[in-house]
Amino acid sequence: MKKVYSLIVFLLAIGFVFSIASVSLAIEDKSYGLNATANEAGIPMSGTVQGTIGTVLGVVLSFVGVLFLILMIYGGIIWMIARGNEQEVTKAKNIIIAAIVGIIIVASAYAITKLVFGMFQF
Repeated sequence: MKKVYSLIVFLLAIGFVFSIASVSLAIEDKSYGLNATANEAGIPMSGTVQGTIGTVLGVVLSFVGVLFLILMIYGGIIWMIARGNEQEVTKAKNIIIAAIVGIIIVASAYAITKLVFGMFQF
């Protein structure tokens, strides 16, 4: 059992390292396509406060998405190895429910922020 947990932690750590590396490359490269789209729309994005905030929000939302995925996988694995133990099944359900509620809250906050900034045209 200890080997299974060690393997899971190792795989999650490797996945986390690759996700951080890809996010850092996207920040350096700015390959989200936002600059090209903003330039086409006549909105200069490089070096502006809005561009910086957009980049930071993109990184934070990417990290939240990765965290959601990790929690869902972890909850699923706990549920699978519970072997009928009601306490473990309840723990896994609580992890999955908390992850879903968390991603809904983050997505709602993003949508509200997007709506408010869109109304004031920042």
